[in-house]
Amino acid sequence: GGVSLRMAYYGSTMCFVGAHLAHGGARTSRRNADAAAVSHRTVFYLGAKAVQEAREDRCVPCGHDDEGGRPSSLGIDDHDLVFWMGDLNYRLGGGLSADEVCERATTLRLGELLPHDQLTAERHAGRAFRGFEEGTLAFPPTYKYQPGTDSYERRPEKKRRAPAWCDRILWRNEACHRTVQTDYRTAEGLEGSDHRPVAAVFAVAVRVVDRVACAALRERIVDGTGVEKEPVDAGAAHRVGCLLAAVGLRAAGLLGAGTALDSLLYGRLVSATWNITLYNALGDGDDLYGVEPLSYYVKNLLLNFNGLAILAFLYPLAVAFRCVLGHCLNSEPSLPKATRSWHTFASSQTLRTIIILLPMYLWLLVVGSRPHKEERFLYPIYPLILVASSLCIVEATRVLTTLTERASHRQDAPAASQSSRRTRALLLSVLAVGLCATLSLSRTVALHRYYAAPAVLYGRLRDHIVVTRGDRATSVCVGGQWHTFPATYLLPDGAALHFLKSGFDGQLPAAFSYPGFHRAPQSAFNDANAEEPDRYIAGGVSSCDYIVELLLDPIEGERAGPETLAYMREDKGGRWEEVAAVPYLDGRQSAWWARTGLMPGTRRGGELAWARYAAFTRTPVS
Repeated sequence: GGVSLRMAYYGSTMCFVGAHLAHGGARTSRRNADAAAVSHRTVFYLGAKAVQEAREDRCVPCGHDDEGGRPSSLGIDDHDLVFWMGDLNYRLGGGLSADEVCERATTLRLGELLPHDQLTAERHAGRAFRGFEEGTLAFPPTYKYQPGTDSYERRPEKKRRAPAWCDRILWRNEACHRTVQTDYRTAEGLEGSDHRPVAAVFAVAVRVVDRVACAALRERIVDGTGVEKEPVDAGAAHRVGCLLAAVGLRAAGLLGAGTALDSLLYGRLVSATWNITLYNALGDGDDLYGVEPLSYYVKNLLLNFNGLAILAFLYPLAVAFRCVLGHCLNSEPSLPKATRSWHTFASSQTLRTIIILLPMYLWLLVVGSRPHKEERFLYPIYPLILVASSLCIVEATRVLTTLTERASHRQDAPAASQSSRRTRALLLSVLAVGLCATLSLSRTVALHRYYAAPAVLYGRLRDHIVVTRGDRATSVCVGGQWHTFPATYLLPDGAALHFLKSGFDGQLPAAFSYPGFHRAPQSAFNDANAEEPDRYIAGGVSSCDYIVELLLDPIEGERAGPETLAYMREDKGGRWEEVAAVPYLDGRQSAWWARTGLMPGTRRGGELAWARYAAFTRTPVS
């Protein structure tokens, strides 16, 4: 643990921390964690006025800027000078025995021990006391002495401990405070303990603030509304220009590389980016492949992200609500972490975060306004949805904390309440994330259970082809289910997918050709989504060895069964037999709420209706 004391001397603030960290030679990480805990959990509640003066006087920002508002508390790191002292308990590593350390310490061969000092190693690695300094250890290790003597403990009946510099004094100062250590030594003659206390003397330059001159200067930079003007950053325009130039150069490089490669392969100037824009945004390509309302994306996001999608779009509203709340409560210093007022919002981390998330909202505006909608169009913003939803949970915990503090009318919350606020925030976060994770798991399991039939069936069909036909040429035909074919690699060598005429009268996929390393003109596709008759297998159903089809129970108003069933019945030269079938959810006759996830209590024949995803094989008959 640790005890901290602060003081203000003229215009400088100082913090003194006395600490006792975890003991034991092998507990370096625990000592690092103890020091970090003392630093993060120590809070001085001073009131908004005192903290505001400290912010005005200090040469670097202080207070809880990331929490918003005018902070009424300071942490250890918010001071100009910080001194850490006490039994920090760092030992000597390197595998030295107690006898070796005693012998070298007694003979003052300190240079052989210093490379093994744990605290020095942790500071240089940045794992503890980052930014702190320490004077030269020109005195013997301060632990472990035999009490009442000037000798290290070596009695056989006592626990043997290797001597170490456990007792230390470190300091950290801001750049505008020159601090020089003039003495660092052990206190002689104090032998009542197994430790030797250490002492240090510092020469410190402090800041002297002329508050009258500061007040006069402030009047010159404050407008008539009483709102302080933001200082003009002369280099801001230059940095923004450099950023835009860097983004432009990277974008031009990527677009140029893609255009060069496409042009090389096609033998003419081709820009995929321009073609997409010309065909979809400036032309009528969007209307050719199905038109969906905006609710299509709303349903898609809710199904894939459930509550996280809602939180992602509520994030700007949560930020606005917190800012309004902070603006209303800004005159009450009783709230230690009230949200900042409007005039400082523009320089806050929150605004920078919104700018980072802005592409997500712009992307949705672009793809949502297009008539043709597909789930894959939302893939680029999936990571940003998760980030925005997480930030919304953080904003909700901040608002909850502010409202609870406002309701309790506390002037200065005691230190113990910090733990309860963190507990409330943690519980709210765990509840929100746990609920969304449960819904997501239910959705994932349901998708596999309800719609995995195509992948499962083609796996069984592959085994059947390998056993019955070997590597002979095999034609696997599909009709209306051409769009559910999982992947070509599920078919064995020698087997190929073909199409039969179905109710779909648009453009079907074409087989991928392997022309080698030379240009191959592609003329198999049109840009009007018009039917290409050459996509269908020559000879019709009699040329098929297998047919894969989804068998749905007919409902009133629909045609009776898919065309492939009629083809098989009318095939005079072959007999068709079912070789495999897998259950497939019939979304038309299932309750919408039951198919959104794996819901308890749903049953076959009740809320869920099932079809069969089946494969048939042809046996020629004379």
